[in-house]
Amino acid sequence: MDASEATKRSETSDAEKFRALIAEARELLFKDAQRALECADLALALIGERGDLLKEKANALNAKASALRVLSDYPRALDCHQQSLATFEQLGDKDGIASALNGIGNVYLYLADYASALEHYQKSLAMYEQLGDKDGVARTLNNIGLVYEHLAGYASALEHLQRSLATFEQLGDKDGVARALLNIGLVYERLADYASALEHYQKSLAILEQFGDKRSVAIALNSIGEAHRALGQVEETKAALTKALELCRQLGTRREEAEAYLSLGWLYAQREAKKKD
Repeated sequence: MDASEATKRSETSDAEKFRALIAEARELLFKDAQRALECADLALALIGERGDLLKEKANALNAKASALRVLSDYPRALDCHQQSLATFEQLGDKDGIASALNGIGNVYLYLADYASALEHYQKSLAMYEQLGDKDGVARTLNNIGLVYEHLAGYASALEHLQRSLATFEQLGDKDGVARALLNIGLVYERLADYASALEHYQKSLAILEQFGDKRSVAIALNSIGEAHRALGQVEETKAALTKALELCRQLGTRREEAEAYLSLGWLYAQREAKKKD
């Protein structure tokens, strides 16, 4: 083996190692976000400034941004996604650009900047449709549905979420199906159709528990607790929210933990108000 061939094999081996770290970060995202962040950081540290690994660097930045978002560090998440977008644009990688745009939309959604979120999601959706990437289309439709839900555009929210659900079902993507069901339940909750909301939440939870995705399970439990509370089912509310709180403490997901505390607070306030009546 000559020196040139040995170098090529070494470069291929390095790239595979970094891709494995990035894949692990993505796999761990909703199971252990802190560990996902560590995997992405390790990949970035090993890649350094190597010009032959720009795509791996962009993917690692995207993975790091997603972990930071789950950990509620939105300014750093946005910065990493924007660095990733700039690198993908430099490479002319349309799939990467669409993914980074979607990630930026996710951060803006959590920051309640719905106009910016919708702008980035729509750009991402157009690229995914151009590429024929049905998974990307389904994920982005789901996200656009969430924006409309926050803007109280419930008809548009349901339209986008139902399209997302149908595409995920067509693809056989159970995780995607679970997320779409969860978000459809949220729209029904906003419409005060709590029975339909609870039905969708419970279907979502049954799927999510199969994947070991503790953060999403906690989100579903929070939602189930809220639906039970609206229906006046006190014990069911307390059971769901207590489970959600335990998971949030384990995972260190502050946003979901705060939501569980808030819902429990409303529950106890309702009970005290009834005692006074």
